[in-house]
Amino acid sequence: MTGFNKGDIYEKKIYDICNKKGILEGLSSRAGAGDGADIKFVHLKKVVNLEIKLDLKADYGQRSIKWNNGEWFWKKEDDITRLYNSLGCLEIINDKNSFQPHKYTMVKKDITEVQKKEDMKRFEGKLDIPRKSLFMYYALKNTYYIQIGGYGFYYMQEDKFDLKV
Repeated sequence: MTGFNKGDIYEKKIYDICNKKGILEGLSSRAGAGDGADIKFVHLKKVVNLEIKLDLKADYGQRSIKWNNGEWFWKKEDDITRLYNSLGCLEIINDKNSFQPHKYTMVKKDITEVQKKEDMKRFEGKLDIPRKSLFMYYALKNTYYIQIGGYGFYYMQEDKFDLKV
C-alpha cells in the first residue's frame, strides 16, 4: 500500500468489509481523495453514499484557492464554494493571509523548501463552523452517512434511507 496515508488505509478497510458482505453498488470503487462519495453501497435496492473518515482530525471538504493581486479566490466555483461563501470563509482567509505567497511571486524552481513551509504555515489554524454546515456540505454531495474510525456509523443531515444509525 505504498502511497496510501492512514485515512486511505482505513477507507480501504471499510471498502473491503462492504465488498466481502456483497453490499457494494455494481462496479463500485473507492473515491479516495476524489470529489465523490468514498463508498457507494446498496440497501434495500437503493444506492447509499458513504463518507469515511479515519478519526475526528480528518480533513473535510477541501477546495482549492488561488492568489491574484493580493486576494485569494476559489479556483473553481461550485455549490460547495457557495456554501463556504455563506460562512465567510474567503473573507477569513483573506483577512488572515494578506501576504504574497512565494508560489505566485517567484519562479517555481527557485522556491526553497523553507519558503514553501513559510507559506504553508501562514494557513495553519482552524475555523469553527456550525455542525449543520458540515451536514449541508455532504447533503450537497447527496451523502447522508459517515463512518468515523473509533466512533462508529452515523447519519448527518437526515437518516434518508432509514438505516436507524
